[in-house]
Amino acid sequence: MKSPLWLLFVALQIFHLLFVLLHDWLPLGHWNDVAAFHKSTTLPEKILSLLIPSAPVAFGLTFTLLHTATPHRVSFRRILAAVYGFLFLGELEARWIPYAFGASAERVARYRALFSATHSFLPARHGITPNSLHVALHASTLATLILIWAI
Repeated sequence: MKSPLWLLFVALQIFHLLFVLLHDWLPLGHWNDVAAFHKSTTLPEKILSLLIPSAPVAFGLTFTLLHTATPHRVSFRRILAAVYGFLFLGELEARWIPYAFGASAERVARYRALFSATHSFLPARHGITPNSLHVALHASTLATLILIWAI
């Protein structure tokens, strides 16, 4: 039987994959705005927004499941730390750096179009308000990074 930390680690990766595959397509009330996404996003952008975040997460989850017997190996931890570290850097660049330091008027306008109708508990800064759904996603990415070294 795997430890509770291992099960949490796998569960976070499954949550992450389901999130990136479904959050722009399934309406979740005030948590997302599917209509705004479809209205303001071209088909190539939709495809990229699906593939770019889901590919590393799908790889990470598959890699984890294939190495269930050897999660203690340093190479296992390094590969997953690189995958989820890269993903977390993308999340920082997409949301938190613009939130903390500002962004172009174009990016602010796009964020407002996509997320102004979604739930947020953080105050607006520099015209950007991180919505609660993405805060949960980014917290799960950070938790996954921590668990890579804790399991």
